[in-house]
Amino acid sequence: LIGGLLVEALRRGLRPLVLVNAALKQRNANSLEPLNLRGVPREVLPLVLTLNELLDRLATAFEAQRSFVANAAHELRSPVTALQLQVQVLERSVDPTEKAEAMSELAAGSARMPRLIEQLLRLSSAAPDTGASPMAGTELVSLSAIVKEVVIRQSTEAERRLIDLGARVGSQLTVCGNAAQLEILLNNLVENAIRY
Repeated sequence: LIGGLLVEALRRGLRPLVLVNAALKQRNANSLEPLNLRGVPREVLPLVLTLNELLDRLATAFEAQRSFVANAAHELRSPVTALQLQVQVLERSVDPTEKAEAMSELAAGSARMPRLIEQLLRLSSAAPDTGASPMAGTELVSLSAIVKEVVIRQSTEAERRLIDLGARVGSQLTVCGNAAQLEILLNNLVENAIRY
């Protein structure tokens, strides 16, 4: 009788864990809502709260991944479309000057693609962990060095379009930040300025 009562008491005591386990089994990447806290015994509550925090961090990480993939697709769509248009112009053109111009645009577009892919890869590797401190991955960065690097990288395209980038790098200005992300930011800014 005592043994039967102990087994029944254990079953009742472990029922909340069984319910939590069943609720967790139903979760996947598309359903990461927090576990229901109603009826959870005080002894199990810290575990369920920790699981809910984990589910929240996972939902945030999956959303960041979806957002990155959508942004990457958007960033790649425009240059690929431009390359396709240049190929069409090249195929239809009979004028040697027009062909040479289309070929030059095609070469410039092809040269931009690896840089864009490199930027996307750097951005994905520089993306902060959702549980990390906002200052994680920051360091003292020389803005003058980044400006020089970006100007050198963009100078050929700028000269081709008769644009003087005119970068005047004064004293060694440093900031606390992420060097890779700052370089991507400045490179995109200068590239858009040259293009538009």
